[in-house]
Amino acid sequence: MPLIETLAAVLLMLGSAVVLALVWAHTQAREQHEHDQRRVNAFLSELAYARAGQERLDQFQDQVAATLDTGGRAARATHFALASIPFDILEQIPATRRTAQEMRRLHDLASDGVYAGLSLYAKWRRSRARERALREGTPTSSGMPASAKLPSLPKPDAD
Repeated sequence: MPLIETLAAVLLMLGSAVVLALVWAHTQAREQHEHDQRRVNAFLSELAYARAGQERLDQFQDQVAATLDTGGRAARATHFALASIPFDILEQIPATRRTAQEMRRLHDLASDGVYAGLSLYAKWRRSRARERALREGTPTSSGMPASAKLPSLPKPDAD
């Protein structure tokens, strides 16, 4: 019987070693899982922070676009009214009439290009805001996300 008892003891020790190895492997796997979970949580936190920052940036850009659109139209009207004064005077003088007319056309063309660029940027930002609102499923009557806090501005003229 000492042989049977020795074999039983050896098998018991081997079984204990296997159980100990399994417990150790399980502990390592659990620790790795907890570590991975902390990394995922940190990533999700950073992602939420980045999304909030992007939303704030988008709102600011939308406000800038709305301001540029409204301000650009007002600036254009004022600019052309003031610029017409010297052109009107020079066009009344026969010696400078032709040159003044050409300079007015050149001035108006260049100025219209600048103001058209501002208007195109504003339209592009508004279309991006509408796309974002639709993607988020929160469109408002203006197409802006409900979270956007834009100042009350007059509606732009239909172009």
